[in-house]
Amino acid sequence: MKFSLLRIAVFIACVAPVHAVPKATTFKPVIADIGKDSVTITTGTHAGYRVSRPGDDGQQHLEPPANVEIYKVTQWTKITLNEKLAKFTDLKKGMEARVTVGVDPKTAGAIAAKAPLAKW
Repeated sequence: MKFSLLRIAVFIACVAPVHAVPKATTFKPVIADIGKDSVTITTGTHAGYRVSRPGDDGQQHLEPPANVEIYKVTQWTKITLNEKLAKFTDLKKGMEARVTVGVDPKTAGAIAAKAPLAKW
């Protein structure tokens, strides 16, 4: 009896459909804007300004941007594009970019960017 129950349990375990668990969506940091000496990186899906409720003066007040970081770029910032040394002018909006901060948390020590692949 035990042998047949074990056999049935193994059969069910092998035949039962396996339901795939959907992967959690991950957001890649992207260059949103490039200034004269700064770069703006969006680090989440809810990037941009959100309108708060009216203030005491009756005007709508904007909250600071959510999931947006602005980094100052200096002459000492190491910039790579597709793992090769690059210039600040080579960076473009929409590129995936990871920023390593320097001594100051608002200054980029290094920017590693990836150019999007060409679409055929």
